[in-house]
Amino acid sequence: MTSAQLFESIKRAKQVALFCHANPDPDAYGSVFALKEICNKLGTDAKVFAFKNPKGYLDDIFPLEELQTDFDYTKFDLVIVCDFHILSRTDKPFIEGIEKSKNVVVIDHHQILPNEVVVSGKKIIKADKAANCQLVCDLLQTAKIKPSAQCATYLWAGLIGDTGRFLHSNLSEDVLKTAIFLMKSGAEVQKVYDAMYRKTTRKQLRLRKDYIDKMTFLENDQIAYVIYTLKDLKRLGIDKEDVKKYVGDMIAVEGVVGSFLAIEYSKNHYKLSMRTSGLNAFSVAEKMGGGGHICAAGFEIDCTEKQLKKHMRTWAKELLDAK
Repeated sequence: MTSAQLFESIKRAKQVALFCHANPDPDAYGSVFALKEICNKLGTDAKVFAFKNPKGYLDDIFPLEELQTDFDYTKFDLVIVCDFHILSRTDKPFIEGIEKSKNVVVIDHHQILPNEVVVSGKKIIKADKAANCQLVCDLLQTAKIKPSAQCATYLWAGLIGDTGRFLHSNLSEDVLKTAIFLMKSGAEVQKVYDAMYRKTTRKQLRLRKDYIDKMTFLENDQIAYVIYTLKDLKRLGIDKEDVKKYVGDMIAVEGVVGSFLAIEYSKNHYKLSMRTSGLNAFSVAEKMGGGGHICAAGFEIDCTEKQLKKHMRTWAKELLDAK
């Protein structure tokens, strides 16, 4: 599907439903809220569907109070899914409705694996893009659609989030060109940086100290990991989003080239986020049924904390050997 065809479909639609993956990050939210603005600019009503996480730093960037959860596919003549291409990666209550929708467009920047069942519909998938928001920017520029300052701010948050403030190895000339385009469009750069990286609460400060104390090092201190169980979250009075804010801290430690952050989402069900400084995190995540990118990937696993610690030793070796 081309950029022109996408925006023509939006113009023809009366109601557009926008979806992102479960537990949305800035790139996911940035994509859907930017597209919501564009839909409105083109004269089409659009709604964003997602289950909101507890109040956190993302509330300072995105209008999360606008999120919808009651999706009736019969009321929408166009469905756009962003930042994912496998139905299991969105919230379960939405899956059946998306499957029954007749007009679906997939906009994603994740690599499609050989055996994956991709969401049915038209597709704009570019695995060479550092962020889904970068892909959305490309679509806007190709169609010569100028985003508002608010729309540019949403896209900036996604671009900054998925490039780690331009620290990841996915930095390229095209990424910087996208950044310049968004800045010229009025993106509130300082607002995003303050919300995502500068402002912190006393609770988060206590968490950061605990986080540092929890760091465990393997393979001659080249690989680090941190595990947060449900008991840990309750003990500190924190939410999963608070922990995820520090996902990049381990890779900043001198000598560390790869890291794993594991958070228990339900009893013995962990979600892992991997970060590396050049190692192929994607190859390890792929073996575990997950996905992502070279330097930032993730997967889920059902196991006890004791078993998880054993797995960490195996994954650490695999990550160092990954190609």
